[in-house]
Amino acid sequence: MATLEFDRINRYIIVPDTETEITIQEIYDQTREYEDELANLDLGQIVSGAGKEYLGPGVSVGITITLYDWRVKFEDRVSPPAVVCYVRGGNLVALDNLGAPMFPLVPSDNVMASLTSASSATLQELEAIRFASYQNGVWISVANGQSGTEYPTGTREFPVNNFADAMTIAGSIGLNTFYLMESMTCDGLDLDGLVLVGENIVATVLTLTGGCSTEGTEFREMSVTGALDGKTSLHHCRFVDTTGFLGEAHNCILDTSLGLAGSFGDVALFLDCWLGSSMVEGVTTIDMNGDGPTLNMRGHAGAIKIVNKTGDSKVAIDFLSGRIIIDSTVKAGTFYIRGVGEISENLGTGITVYDAPLTNPATVADQVWEELVAGHLTADTFGALMNFIYDVEGGRWKVENDQMIFYKADNVTELCRFNLKDAAGQPVMTDVMERERA
Repeated sequence: MATLEFDRINRYIIVPDTETEITIQEIYDQTREYEDELANLDLGQIVSGAGKEYLGPGVSVGITITLYDWRVKFEDRVSPPAVVCYVRGGNLVALDNLGAPMFPLVPSDNVMASLTSASSATLQELEAIRFASYQNGVWISVANGQSGTEYPTGTREFPVNNFADAMTIAGSIGLNTFYLMESMTCDGLDLDGLVLVGENIVATVLTLTGGCSTEGTEFREMSVTGALDGKTSLHHCRFVDTTGFLGEAHNCILDTSLGLAGSFGDVALFLDCWLGSSMVEGVTTIDMNGDGPTLNMRGHAGAIKIVNKTGDSKVAIDFLSGRIIIDSTVKAGTFYIRGVGEISENLGTGITVYDAPLTNPATVADQVWEELVAGHLTADTFGALMNFIYDVEGGRWKVENDQMIFYKADNVTELCRFNLKDAAGQPVMTDVMERERA
């Protein structure tokens, strides 16, 4: 029996050059053993198998195995003539990382690989192939799609042109993800619990009108404009004059105005977001909705202006680099402002501002330079300090298990970590009011 090798970088299952034939059963058995090794648990599922059901004395259904983003490769031969190699004993199927079918064999030097497959497919196999063709979601193109709900309408090759039919297709096959192939408008639709994925923030602008419901909706890779209604999650999106936001925003661009929703006890969380105004001196105006939610902004870059705040909910901002303006319409609440930035204007009344951890970058530069000139700081130490600042500001930040972890610019090497606490000093993941070096 051949002993297979596994290339986890290229995701190849390699048959050694001493062998010219491998069976489906051998691939399945050795791959499952490889999956079960402790060092490989992070790879996820590599293979699944079906078949071999008993049909009568001496007869059983043939085996079919599916590889998930892995393929089989016969090891290269050094020189011609080409060697003919075979995969026998069942069916071999491979799916890419999006769930789309791909050819399961990798070309090899001086090898002619032959894949022998069973010619008859069951109804269940045909259904699996059909499901895979959707690539885990229904595709919508208003400009180039077609109406209807019959297969293959809704696949990437044959997108549907309206959301109503797309919802019907998704319900029939058990999907909740929708790929928007260009900009579109959703008017009064129930989008609760759905995942909407655009091409990118330029090509896909989603306009929400007519009171769309968005409780638990996830938006990815698009610009969102109009009124949200419910807690949402946005990833790599752009807010364009958006109102009614409550939930989480990850790596998003904030345009000139953004309105929050919710009330005391709710949280609007922004992680690693940036000002996206076309103006060099632009500012994002955040409407706090009167007696609205707590505002948490972690790793924010850019200027923000807080308006319309009359309740006691807190505002906590960790600047990567930026400034804050507190408008005269801010009448209550506690502000925690930290990081590298400044309070350029504070017209608020009846508020408490904690800004001791807020550092003006110009002040830091002047202080380091003065110490260097005075001889208290060597050039090596200065360089090391600058490298440390570069790593902290340019590397990965991660919130996990009530801690904030800072990594170097390689996003792998840990620099330091802090325990996160609320106003009462208790460990928390949200509504953070204090950090303490772990």
